[in-house]
Formats: sequence, C-alpha cells, structure tokens
Amino acid sequence: MKLLPYLNFNGNCAKAIAFYEKVFNAKTESCFWGDIGKFDPKMQCPKGKEKLVMHACMNIADGVTFQLADCEDTGKDVGTNICLQLTYKTANECKSVYEALKVGGKVLCKLAPTFYAPLYADLIDKFGIRWSIIQDNPAQ
Repeated sequence: MKLLPYLNFNGNCAKAIAFYEKVFNAKTESCFWGDIGKFDPKMQCPKGKEKLVMHACMNIADGVTFQLADCEDTGKDVGTNICLQLTYKTANECKSVYEALKVGGKVLCKLAPTFYAPLYADLIDKFGIRWSIIQDNPAQ
C-alpha cells in the first residue's frame, strides 16, 4: 500500500501547481477536465470545467509525491481540502478498505472501474476524513 496526500482546490489548482513547482523545484503531470475526451471518447467534460485540473501528480524529491485537483465539493474552510489516497495492488484490498471506511460515512464516488484505474472510490469517513481508494494501474 502507498499513502499519498491529495490536495483539493476550488478552481485555483493550476495556480497552486505553478506556485508549488517553484517552491519545490518540482515537475508535475496534469490532466484537465477539457482533455477527458482524449482518454474516454464516451465521456464529456462538464460545462464550465474545461480549464480546471481533473488530476495532477507532483514529484517533489526523493520519491515524495502528492496529487492535486480542482474539486467542487471541497469545503471552504482551511484544512478541509486534503484527501488521503490509498493505493493498493489488488481489487480485494481496495474492496475491503472501501467497505470498512464507508460505514457511517458519505460515499462521493462508489468503488468502480475508471478509464485511469481498475478501481477507484472517493468517500468521507464518519470522522470527516476524505479518502480516495485506487487500485494500482500497472499499464501506467
């Protein structure tokens, strides 16, 4: 298992990426909502989100990585914009943790296959901690 911090922004993720790249002398790979059709022709970008960051991965140094995105359901209060991402190698590991964390919590995205991973889920646990669960995609 890998644990990755996931920083959520409310429309200003691209600016945050530019800032953090300078601060950490980092490189970032980004995907914008407007690019979604390139990955899955059946999917359409939600209107007005074309220039928002769907997902970005920033490599800081020494193997330290964190992820970033624009998320409209991010809280407005400072400190509520962090999600912990759990990455597992197997579907069984993903399912087990997903089932345990969702009890008493709020599921934002049910555990299901996506175009970028064999399985993915997003939820807030009963203590208010946001988690994303993803199965490693060996093809990437």
